[in-house]
Amino acid sequence: MLNSFFKLSFLFLVAVQLSACFGYAIQTSSFATKNYRSYKKSAPAKGWEMLRVYEDEQPERPYEVLAEIVVTGSSGTTESSLLRKARKEAGRYEADALIFVEIREVFRSTFNGFAFAANLATAFSEDTCDDDYLEMGGEYDALELEARAIRFKKEAKE
Repeated sequence: MLNSFFKLSFLFLVAVQLSACFGYAIQTSSFATKNYRSYKKSAPAKGWEMLRVYEDEQPERPYEVLAEIVVTGSSGTTESSLLRKARKEAGRYEADALIFVEIREVFRSTFNGFAFAANLATAFSEDTCDDDYLEMGGEYDALELEARAIRFKKEAKE
């Protein structure tokens, strides 16, 4: 009976901890400026893939900043995939364009919930040695992209 308790406990921990794996995915966050919180939609507007990105120059037309966007990659994430995520997030604000601010290297750490659950179950096993434990996480450098979602101002009619 005690053995079945441990098996059920292990299965429960695995199910719960599988959802606790974090630090491996690309994370996107945005911070709306002024009153633009209400502009953010759950899905990006059509055509978000084609949003113009101003990298080395500023837009010639007057604009307003809708949101500051930060996309943090995982290990091995490319600049192009970060830019794609930033475009998608800008599309949620129905932005007209994206202004690239900077790309930097950041330090990230991970936690593997599955390994934690497996190690916990292994700790109660009768024939355990130190080599039976799984790595529960680690640290690595990743790229982080910062950009601004903008909307062009309407030109005044004369």
